[in-house]
Amino acid sequence: MKYVIVALVMLLALPATTFAQQKYKSPKEACMQSVQDVKGAYADKDIGEKASVEVAKLIEISEHLCEQGNFAYAKDLLALARGMLATE
Repeated sequence: MKYVIVALVMLLALPATTFAQQKYKSPKEACMQSVQDVKGAYADKDIGEKASVEVAKLIEISEHLCEQGNFAYAKDLLALARGMLATE
């Protein structure tokens, strides 16, 4: 009985999984979109010369990490860049 329930749950979850995969972007596309978002925020802000250089480096490294598939590290660096761009 236990195996029948598990099989039914897996069978019901299969269409939902394929639908979710169609609805959302791949991790690489999502990562590159985050890079583009930070680039847009960077273009709009005047944060000073030193911070500007650092943010540009963070964006460049994050973009490279996204291309290589290191999404977690890219996410952390983009969060740091967003924090540097944030204003109160």
